[in-house]
Amino acid sequence: MTRNPYRAALRRPHRALTATALTAALAAAVLPQAAAQPSAPAPNTAPANAAVPAPDDKLGRDWKKSKDVLVTGVGDENGFHLYRAPENKAFTWETLATLTGPLAEGGRWSGNVCVTGSGRYAVAVYAPTAVANRAEGLEQGGYAAVVDTVTGQARNVTSGVSLAYFSPACGAGDRVLLSRYSGPEGKTTEVLTVDAGTAKVTGTVRSEEQITNLTPSRTGDYGVASGSVVKIGSDGRTAPVVKPAGAVFALNAAPDGGLDLISAKEKRAVAEHWSPDGLTGLGDAPLDRLQLFRLGDGRSAFVGDVAGLKRDAPGTPAALPADQQVAAVSQQGHLLAESIEPAWANRVAAHGEPLDAAARQVKASVRAVHSGARSSGTVTTDPDAPTLLTGGVGGTTAGAEGNAAPEATAADGAPESVAALTSEDGSTWGDVTGGLVSTDPATEAKWATPKCAVKRNDPNAQALQPTPAMVQWAVDRAVTNSLNVQRPANYLGTGQPAYTPQGMFPEPGLGAQKEKGLVPAQVLLGLIAQESNLSQATWHAVAGDAGNPLTGVYYGNDNLLRSSADAAAGRTVPVAINYSNADCGYGIGQITTGMTATDTTTWTAAQKTAIATDYAANIAAALQMLEGKWEQLRTVGLLPNGGDPRYIENWYLALWAYNSGFYLQGGDPNGWGLGYRNNPSNPIYPANRQPFLRASYADAAKPSQWPYQERVLGWAERPQNDYKGAMAYLQPTYSYLHSLNLSTNYGLFCGSGNNCTPGTGCPALNSTCWWHGPAVSWIGAPMDVNASIQRLAYTTSDPEPAMVARYPKPDCTLPSTWDAAQTRVVYTQLSPAKNAYSCNGRIQDDESKFTLRTGDNYSHAAYLAQIDLHQFGAGYGGRMYFTHTYDNGTVTQPQYVNYGWYKSPPQIPKNISHKVVATWTPELTLPAYKIFIHLPTHGAQATNVPYYIYSGCGTMGQGLIPSTYYLDQSQSKTAGQGWYQLGTGTVLLCSGARVQASNLVDAGGFSGPDIAIDAVAFTP
Repeated sequence: MTRNPYRAALRRPHRALTATALTAALAAAVLPQAAAQPSAPAPNTAPANAAVPAPDDKLGRDWKKSKDVLVTGVGDENGFHLYRAPENKAFTWETLATLTGPLAEGGRWSGNVCVTGSGRYAVAVYAPTAVANRAEGLEQGGYAAVVDTVTGQARNVTSGVSLAYFSPACGAGDRVLLSRYSGPEGKTTEVLTVDAGTAKVTGTVRSEEQITNLTPSRTGDYGVASGSVVKIGSDGRTAPVVKPAGAVFALNAAPDGGLDLISAKEKRAVAEHWSPDGLTGLGDAPLDRLQLFRLGDGRSAFVGDVAGLKRDAPGTPAALPADQQVAAVSQQGHLLAESIEPAWANRVAAHGEPLDAAARQVKASVRAVHSGARSSGTVTTDPDAPTLLTGGVGGTTAGAEGNAAPEATAADGAPESVAALTSEDGSTWGDVTGGLVSTDPATEAKWATPKCAVKRNDPNAQALQPTPAMVQWAVDRAVTNSLNVQRPANYLGTGQPAYTPQGMFPEPGLGAQKEKGLVPAQVLLGLIAQESNLSQATWHAVAGDAGNPLTGVYYGNDNLLRSSADAAAGRTVPVAINYSNADCGYGIGQITTGMTATDTTTWTAAQKTAIATDYAANIAAALQMLEGKWEQLRTVGLLPNGGDPRYIENWYLALWAYNSGFYLQGGDPNGWGLGYRNNPSNPIYPANRQPFLRASYADAAKPSQWPYQERVLGWAERPQNDYKGAMAYLQPTYSYLHSLNLSTNYGLFCGSGNNCTPGTGCPALNSTCWWHGPAVSWIGAPMDVNASIQRLAYTTSDPEPAMVARYPKPDCTLPSTWDAAQTRVVYTQLSPAKNAYSCNGRIQDDESKFTLRTGDNYSHAAYLAQIDLHQFGAGYGGRMYFTHTYDNGTVTQPQYVNYGWYKSPPQIPKNISHKVVATWTPELTLPAYKIFIHLPTHGAQATNVPYYIYSGCGTMGQGLIPSTYYLDQSQSKTAGQGWYQLGTGTVLLCSGARVQASNLVDAGGFSGPDIAIDAVAFTP
């Protein structure tokens, strides 16, 4: 059979969408569902932004009297957003609240939501999407919050909870269950009981079994363990209740005190109801065509292919027909949200661009159950909705009126004078790259000594963000063993010697003959799409920008500002940084192995720097490591489908090993092989899942529902798009299926050899669960017809594509109208050559200083602001910093008495943990200067930034009293990068004069727009 090189996966076209809150466009398809309603003389008018137009026809004449409401959530770069859509407004969507926290490297958020039986509260479990790349992140990487569905008030509950698809679990009243997994293979389960009314954890039980699908009932708490539905005792012990037909993937409490459930049996979804009288079969449907939801009145609703379900018995769940899996159901079952897809779901990382209206949009498709009518449109998230900072210091409640609830009046504006920190080289500035000396010796190493090899905010280590074309080129050249582009000495200002990517990281080759060029490009592209969204630098950086290398969990706590221990101890200043738990995954392939500061055997210092800063070198290293996993499997005879590496599907197991490792024989007396956490039969993943992204890009918003290798192959099959909407890389040349030939037999890696039973899993949850064969096949011969191969966009001789930057290169020269000899410029770096652009501006005067101070200078708060402080390849000379503005309101903080400065609890800025103070101190030779602030093309959004000028002139301390000037940094977005004057004339300055700025401003909320920390010029 001749393969068609242009064959591509089928794509479902989107309807034209508007840019306001869900403006519906009625689709032509109407499902036959209910009898037509009698006509009425005067129709009820729907709101302009109604999700369901013509609601009299689509919802029925009583829609304005309805109490039904849809509550759901979705994330983006700004956080995890909750929405409500009441039927009496024709299901017009409204933003309830935003749940968020500062991320060191930026990124997107995802989560799950349930609504309590009272209907008053929504409970969310949420986290950055990247957390799902780590097994412990899925098991205990989530944050939990309660949101009032009427006012939008949001309150923190706890952290360190599971992101599994069944968490959180709401029951009658306001009782909610959360789960947390720990120990080998996630064996130990903690069940947390939450009172949503108080937003408090009221109890925790611990079990030495993996308990999934938790559900609270009026007769007790239930879940699934070892393939059976169990009742969970107050001591954590479980009592078997019933053995269902198959592997349970949905469990709800029923109004009669029993349980409704769906289990997977072979290719069928089996619906059942359990009561103390026994188990009753309710029918079945195709496995991926039946779902279970909890309605507001306590009933369950089966959604999907419900034609074959029993409906005549009292208490039988509602049956809502749907021809596809749905994302959410309204509380009374009147509306199905068929798809909820954030705008970013199909795109590479947004790369730091502020979320404008288009970027904040969510594509939604809904169907009215009454009529079967579909409509689709967009939701624009309201940036002024109540916002809850995860682990916020001093205030953990978002107010109902928008933004954080104020706790005290605003503080005086000027920041305190701080001692300067200087050094011979900016890369050693302790408060920027490593932290000040800890006041608690017991935690010194955890707080002050970074574990990862390449430090954040180090001017010697700036990564350049590539374009998608550059990434495709590097992958194509790497998999053909031709990634030999010459990197000159001091490439990107790192100070390293010259190298070539595959000279530094040579391809090892496969098989006994070490044959090279056999890894399909789309395997490697899917891997880096999953790991980093094609990003080498922080997600704050757009293509063409330099910034911190993208680093996984640099601070040891998912780069957030609160831990479960902080919450339990009620700490106002949380102990969040714990370098000992850092992941240290770097760059586009998130290379972790050997990337700690103490590891001197895996990589040289030059290799570590290249991995962190050069996308091409990182790709070469990722390929080297991936081939190593393939070879581990080959040597023990575990390669699938005959083991030909040219076929994309055959990399399923090597990708599994890339993420969770391969345990060699002899390392553990009880087992060896591939870890159980990524085993597709693990019940922490839903047994009715479709291949990742196969149905919709919306899958990207809930990555924790798929094992790692399934996500990678999903991105290989369905590429991300660039910011213009074009495919970021080529699709494979497919099999006859026009898609990858992926197995949905999730019991394929489950058998007696790894103590595993399909439908039950591996209850032991230890090394006996590791899969080590026998080798399996799900693709038959001929492979060239039934499997997929790579498509290359570049040849082995094609040069590196030119950088197509989103913004102009940074300024490198001063205005020609200035007196260059008398002008003094204070940079945000001491050496102007330390940037990624070869931007060698004038050298800073020896006696001029730039300093940064974070936190409060003497407690652990001095460290925390580092998390939201970022070096950036913009601004004057090609390097600057940015952070975010925070409210400068104060609160009483009793713990500061412990530092000896206060006799009674002082008023301290409530956002002290986010405080950054920048100081520019020039070497002056004249008495008066005009003062100019350099603003970059992007990274400057704050509109009313105070700059404090300390003149150093006068007697009796007059020079220590600042004059305040305000500058609208956002003007550079339209006027362009350049120099913006403080005031209009010259300022008298004396010895010791300085300019100072802080990110604590009267912003009226917990966190505001970007504030740029760029160069300052003093010119006569």
